[in-house]
Amino acid sequence: MTEQFSFNTSPSSSLPLRTGLAWFLIFTTVALTLISSGNGTVPDNEESSPRSQNRNPPLQILITGKYIVGIHHLLGQNPVFRDNNKPPKQLLAQLLETHKKIEDRIMLTPIIAELSGVEEAIFELNRIAKNPGSAIFEQDVNLFLQLYQYGVSSLSQQQRQSIVENYGWIGRLALIHEFENSSPERKMVLQSAIRVVILLLSLIIGIMFSLCAGTVLLVLAVAFKIKGRLQSRFICPEIPRVLLLEAFAIYLTAYGALPLLIGWFFPRFRPGAIAISLLGVIVGAFWPKFRGLDWKSYRESIGWLRGRGFFREVGAGITGYIAGLPLLAIAAILVSFLSRYTEKTPSHPIVQELGGNPAVVTALFFLACVWAPIIEETFFRGAIFGYLRGRFKWVISSIVTSIIFAALHPQGLVAVPLLAMIGFNLCAIREWRNSLIASMSAHALNNGSVFLLIILLLR
Repeated sequence: MTEQFSFNTSPSSSLPLRTGLAWFLIFTTVALTLISSGNGTVPDNEESSPRSQNRNPPLQILITGKYIVGIHHLLGQNPVFRDNNKPPKQLLAQLLETHKKIEDRIMLTPIIAELSGVEEAIFELNRIAKNPGSAIFEQDVNLFLQLYQYGVSSLSQQQRQSIVENYGWIGRLALIHEFENSSPERKMVLQSAIRVVILLLSLIIGIMFSLCAGTVLLVLAVAFKIKGRLQSRFICPEIPRVLLLEAFAIYLTAYGALPLLIGWFFPRFRPGAIAISLLGVIVGAFWPKFRGLDWKSYRESIGWLRGRGFFREVGAGITGYIAGLPLLAIAAILVSFLSRYTEKTPSHPIVQELGGNPAVVTALFFLACVWAPIIEETFFRGAIFGYLRGRFKWVISSIVTSIIFAALHPQGLVAVPLLAMIGFNLCAIREWRNSLIASMSAHALNNGSVFLLIILLLR
């Protein structure tokens, strides 16, 4: 095998240089990604925030707000809870405690009006009006004050449309505060909130069953591993592994670092950054082949294999994902504590686009549930994990791969524990099955479930 590649690879003396350059590009891309997501030197002030121009409610405020209003409406119809409607108000108090930015407080005033009355909403708006932070927020505060003090009829059609465009469902909730519960307009807005309550309660039940099943599978996997009945099918690449590291570095630089730098220094050339990203994927994916590696050896090293059959590998990927759910739950709890401590809520940038144009939503679905599982598994669980696995045990290789995987996602440092645990689970599936079909299936299941849930919650 060594003789086969001797004419395509550089002398062994150049390997440290090639390896060092590859790792330099990888760590540089990770650093640039963290800076761009607001975890480095980029200031997080209200004037420079993108939300100063786009006031669409953050996902947490929107979903929690719908849940609070839905519970309030359902409990209010029940004579037992009509006079003691504490749970929604307690949730609202927690929401106000964790969201102290001016734009967030403005968005919460329609929820306050719904639960505590118009007077409480006006009091909150007057408090915000003393220090609105910017002309945009001052304009919004005055608009809401006019709405709650003088009624919907005092607003022009353009002003009403502006509230809906900027605040979505929360804006529509503000506009129907004077309507009776029996009115079609109010029913339509409240039905969306009640749907979220039903969906979240169903989700809790589904998560409980999934965690029970995952716990059983995880315990069985550990027991079988101890007894030697669960064997790893991973085969360490018998090729110059530096090719895999270089392939990953090329992909990461072209797909991550270069588009960021172009966006920062040459904003007009951002469309060209997309072309560079796609070129980086192609060159990175086939770099070992370009370097003279035969196709069979390349597929085996990267994990592009049928394994024990396509459908069997898909089933294994789904099983492996469910088995990892208890670990994901622990990581999610940690993220929840970090979010409260840092007062930062992790969120993916594409979430704000999911309630818009259906064509855009369809494109995002393809990117999240098809493109990302194929490409990311090829490079993370294929290239970099394959490179590390040739030098270290699978646990160490999985940890390193997963940390890089998590840091490169735009949700921020707070979300790293959960993202890293997802990556670790995918690495374990790759180690178990060898074929990337299994980890791609698990990756698609993860993204698809989250994507579908968000779509349903935003409806």
